Amino acid sequence: MDDGVIIVSANYDVQHFCFAALSRMFSLSLADSWICCDSLLLSYPARLLIIDFDLLQSKEPAFLSCLLTSRQFLRVIILMGPESTFMTARLIKMGVFNVLPFPCSKTHLIQNIQHALRVPRGFTFSENKGTLYSPGGNSTLFEKIAKTDYSVLLLGDSGTGKTYTAQKIVDLSSRKHEKFVRLNCSTIPETLAESELFGTEKGAFTGAENKPGKFEQAHNGTLFLDEVSDLSLSLQAKLLKIIETGSFYKLGSSREMKVNVRLLFATNSDLRKLVEEKKFRFDLYQRISVVQFYLPPLRTQIDKICYFTRAFLAGSGKTIEQEAVDKLKNHSWEGNLRELQNCLIRACVLAESDTISAEHIIFDSILITVP
Repeated sequence: MDDGVIIVSANYDVQHFCFAALSRMFSLSLADSWICCDSLLLSYPARLLIIDFDLLQSKEPAFLSCLLTSRQFLRVIILMGPESTFMTARLIKMGVFNVLPFPCSKTHLIQNIQHALRVPRGFTFSENKGTLYSPGGNSTLFEKIAKTDYSVLLLGDSGTGKTYTAQKIVDLSSRKHEKFVRLNCSTIPETLAESELFGTEKGAFTGAENKPGKFEQAHNGTLFLDEVSDLSLSLQAKLLKIIETGSFYKLGSSREMKVNVRLLFATNSDLRKLVEEKKFRFDLYQRISVVQFYLPPLRTQIDKICYFTRAFLAGSGKTIEQEAVDKLKNHSWEGNLRELQNCLIRACVLAESDTISAEHIIFDSILITVP
């Protein structure tokens, strides 16, 4: 079974159609009222709602927006009759994944659900097979590798979406319901890095208590080591051992621990150059670089500015003028996608209406003097 799906409808025809189309592929629950829906969301691990627009009309327009804002993991597909299609654009702007006519074909509904569960909130329709979560543009290969237990090395400049891509790999994998543990190796002092990775035994050093490390925390799940190039050579040797054997020793312990962890790595450094400079172990590089995905800088993807902009603005209720888009295309984007996202957040704050114009596109942070 796939992730949980809640059908929110009091209409027998909608209920019957959805159960007949989906019951063999998804774990389904039925909510015939909003009270029932709220109760299910508190106790049921649902990632998608199929909402009958007739039932939605009984609520204030802000209700759906509040629902989507409070539950960032949730995707929504709405079924509506032809007489209500004038609402489609507004619903999409609020963050709904798609609006489908009812009745529709079973195949069309299933394809939309599968697509909604694969992509992050804020991305709609078939454009989602782009570079943002499918490095190199090959979404089929990306998804195939994501579903394996192979280690993956993510390469790219800062801000190109490596952390997001790691999350996408987890979402597509068989370990998606297990723990996803992250560690940025560049933020941990060398003296603490070993205990962070492998944990400590009480008495290992003055004040040490029993503490699980990141590997133990991620048992049966996924561990993402960002900026792995910043690990010391001594820690690289220990990392190599756990990759090869699946076992390690906590700091101060003589008891060997076994873990089952999928490893994801990321760096914005040239590991091959570091290997040549004897700053990164060649054998470790060979182990972690079996599968590599390169995330290109935004300055090389200017043709995708419209796509990324539309993705970041989805659900904000804002539209953007072409002149503003042209201004975005003429920027150098040294900060990559992170800089673009920050720029659009500023634009949303500055735009008092629902439209972002060129004057709202400011590439530097705003310094506000408090009166």
